[in-house]
Amino acid sequence: MKKKTLVVAIVSAMFGFQSIAEAASISTRVRILESKVQKHAQLLERQQKQNQQYQQQMQQGLNEMRALKKEMQAKLEEEPDASKRLHTGNAPLRYTYP
Repeated sequence: MKKKTLVVAIVSAMFGFQSIAEAASISTRVRILESKVQKHAQLLERQQKQNQQYQQQMQQGLNEMRALKKEMQAKLEEEPDASKRLHTGNAPLRYTYP
């Protein structure tokens, strides 16, 4: 009888240790997955910040180009036509025919 109770105790202990080992394995896997998810989340946040900075830089560049375009249009409107400059004598002589 003692042998039978000892075998039953050992088998039940093995089942108990097996379930503990499986739980430890599962918790380890969960921790690994959580760390991977956290790394990906941080990477995603960095990329979003970089995208926002890039969009701000693009918007600033676009605003500067619009301002330069307005300045050029204003200057072109102020200047007399090239044909009028030829007749008034203010034309550059470097490209004129003799």
